[in-house]
Amino acid sequence: MLKNFSYDRQWILPRGTRSINFYLAATASLVALSIVLTRYFSVLLFGNAMRLSIGTLPIVVAGFTLGPVFGGITGLLADILGQVIRSMGAPHYGILLNNVLYGVIPGLMVFVWHKLDRKIISITVIIQIVLLSAVLQTRWSIDFAHIPYTLMFIKRLPGIVFNGVALLVCSNLLLPAMQKIQAIVAGQLKRTE
Repeated sequence: MLKNFSYDRQWILPRGTRSINFYLAATASLVALSIVLTRYFSVLLFGNAMRLSIGTLPIVVAGFTLGPVFGGITGLLADILGQVIRSMGAPHYGILLNNVLYGVIPGLMVFVWHKLDRKIISITVIIQIVLLSAVLQTRWSIDFAHIPYTLMFIKRLPGIVFNGVALLVCSNLLLPAMQKIQAIVAGQLKRTE
């Protein structure tokens, strides 16, 4: 945890040319990484019914390190540009909302708790698994498959568990890197004031 890092209003939406340039470059890098992990390094099982992927990891990292605004922007751009570059089915506003929330929720959790540690990461990822993956993503999948919610949930459960555990482990492994990014962000914010 950083003692000198301030989770103030400027962390949510930075001011100054250097800060904006850093945030835009970091956001673009994480968007590109998310697209590559989601569209090219995912495993489709059971006739495209279940996808094993860690493509949401860069979006979550953006939320933890760059704040809820740029985390949400990362999720938004990753979904829209991913559809343009390599579509994996019809676009859906619910799935777009899920990707945005994958970036917003970590940023809000860090902003509310004023720290980034393993406990905050674990709580955030569990909230995302339950709310976004198990509840909402299952609901959006019904629009494509036209089967009952319970059946779709059971069909998706192994993928939800795998993706959730992978996201939890990878996020905790990336904690030192995310703290270093926060230190860089703190340095950028100090220079612009």
